[in-house]
Amino acid sequence: MQKFIIILLIVLATFIVSGCTETQDDALTIHAVQVDQETISVEYFIDDLDLSSIQFIVFYSDGSRGRENMTVELLESGEADKLNEPGTHSLRFNYQGHRSQFEITLLEAGSRIIDFYYLNDLHGALLQDGNQMGMANIGNLLNDAREARPESTVILAGGDMLQGGFISNASYGEITVELMDLVGFDAAVIGNHEFDWGLEMVTRYYTDMDEDVYRAQHPFLGANVVYKGTTSMPEGIDPYTVLDKGNLRIGVIGVIGYGLESSISRLMVEDYEFLDPVPIIGDYAEYLRQEEAVDLVVVVAHGSSNFLNGRVANLTADARVDILFNGHSHRVETETYGDMLSMQSGGYGSHLGHIRVTVSDGVITNYSMRNLTASDDTRLRRADSDVETFLEYALEDLSHFFETLFVAEREITREELAQWMASLMLEVAGAEYAFQNMGGTRHSISAGESISLSTLLNIFPFDNQVVSAYVSGEALGSFIEHNVTITRLPHTPIDPDALYFMATTDFLFFREGNNQEDNATVELVAQNMQDLIIDELLLQAEVYDTFDTNNPLLLPNGISESSDTQDEIHD
Repeated sequence: MQKFIIILLIVLATFIVSGCTETQDDALTIHAVQVDQETISVEYFIDDLDLSSIQFIVFYSDGSRGRENMTVELLESGEADKLNEPGTHSLRFNYQGHRSQFEITLLEAGSRIIDFYYLNDLHGALLQDGNQMGMANIGNLLNDAREARPESTVILAGGDMLQGGFISNASYGEITVELMDLVGFDAAVIGNHEFDWGLEMVTRYYTDMDEDVYRAQHPFLGANVVYKGTTSMPEGIDPYTVLDKGNLRIGVIGVIGYGLESSISRLMVEDYEFLDPVPIIGDYAEYLRQEEAVDLVVVVAHGSSNFLNGRVANLTADARVDILFNGHSHRVETETYGDMLSMQSGGYGSHLGHIRVTVSDGVITNYSMRNLTASDDTRLRRADSDVETFLEYALEDLSHFFETLFVAEREITREELAQWMASLMLEVAGAEYAFQNMGGTRHSISAGESISLSTLLNIFPFDNQVVSAYVSGEALGSFIEHNVTITRLPHTPIDPDALYFMATTDFLFFREGNNQEDNATVELVAQNMQDLIIDELLLQAEVYDTFDTNNPLLLPNGISESSDTQDEIHD
């Protein structure tokens, strides 16, 4: 009996050990393998490639993980041959029967990879809102990229960066200029909306003339912007800049689109003209290659058309351009024109352009182009803490402009809002006709949306003057044809020879083609159309529970007297 018990115990012990061993074996069963992307460098040189620096993670069936170093022996058949060829390769490997792959870029000696990041037409959209990623999130990626590879990262801005968003407008763009330095922009290019406050309001950030404003740490470019009738450029604007990135020199030329004076109030641009940018680009490209010994020539143009891009791409020899960044039309596009790469990256911070090029002996031998959104890169879904803190501090003095006054019970379209703005100008001026352009009416309002002063100031972001004048019926017909119209008069045929009393913005009134430059009846109704918006909303908030464009207007006839409020915005 005792012998039987001993045998039984031995059997049980064997069973238990066997069970434990089986359980341990099960725990070590490999579930999957995957390369740790953080161990892969952006670039490797063929002659000194060390695969062991790349690690892959082994996932076990019990949830545990292990790490292993990559070796040539783990690569599948034929994959090792790719290690002798420059370029970007996807390599398959096999670890104990489990397959995966990873991507690396191999360079020949003397080659370099440069990452270009590009933002155009931000229009002061500093906060995250819908598809606007916001500068805290965009800055998170830019700071990460720049800190990881400072000698291989270039960050450029393509114009219209400052004007349009309430927070940026409140400081005449100063806060945006400072933010651009905080996230490392290498250069910014002039756009048509940089003239909206008067060019001197922007160039003062790029000169030492005004000690009371922020001094930009990046250059402001516009090679074809000159005083009218001269070849002299305004102070604070440079034609180009040269960026030294390790042993690579990159020349960046900035221009504004030919003819974009028509997109600016005549009062703000009458002293300037924009020369044909293409021959100027060619001259500076030659100079940069021959005198500055640059390896690449990059052009940032606040303008966009196949005609412009085709002409730039046709520049040859030392005048050639390697990369052309576009702006102004807010399109999202990547194109090639022969050997020249081109890109435009939306507007309002909806996209961040990224071009990665491999350069060897001054020639781009490999490239990738992509317009990134928050769904493409996790870094664009997180805020940079320094940028976030900076914005929070800036918002403290403006918080009351974001306080809810009332709500909108229904959706209000852009056209209805444009009609509302025209009605406001009509009432204040006591005019017969009033006009607002759809381009100056940027957004609609959603049903249930909270309405604050900043809501309407973002919808009508431009600091236009409101003017009134008598115009002929012929001229009036042109205004009616091209803009949103509000009238007090019955819809009877317009007499081309009669005079009609109208109100609109200085931008529309003096626009090229309207031929009103010599109209002697022009009078100022309001120094800033945003004065009218502020006054009207504050009055409506005292009377109405909801905001609706059908609410009777409350602002009396006569010039707005809210200059104190407007001055407060820009203090």
